[in-house]
Amino acid sequence: MIFLKFDKMKHLIFEKPTIAPQLINGIMIDFPFKIIQDGKNYERDIQTDHVFRLGLSTFLLIGWGLNIHEIAESSIVKMAYPFVESIIIDKTNDGTIKEYDEKY
Repeated sequence: MIFLKFDKMKHLIFEKPTIAPQLINGIMIDFPFKIIQDGKNYERDIQTDHVFRLGLSTFLLIGWGLNIHEIAESSIVKMAYPFVESIIIDKTNDGTIKEYDEKY
C-alpha cells in the first residue's frame, strides 16, 4: 500500500496491483486506489474507491527493449507505476477521474 498526499485536502492510497484477464496480446494490470478527501471542519472524510486498468501490448513491450519471454510481471508493474501515478494525479486535479478507467 502506497500513501501519497498531493493536495491539502486530498490524498491517494494505492493498493496492490493485480494482473487482469487479457483481451489483448500483452498484459493488463489493474491498479486499485482510493481517493480520500478531508472533511471540512467536523465533517467526515469522503473516501471513494477506483480502479485504473493499464493495457500494455506485446509490441509496446518489445519496443521498450524488453524480452517478453523472460521478464517477470512484477517488473512490468514497477515500470508502469510512475506513469499510472502521474495520470491519476492529473485526472484527479482536473476533475475527470472516474470510478473505473482504462488506458491502452
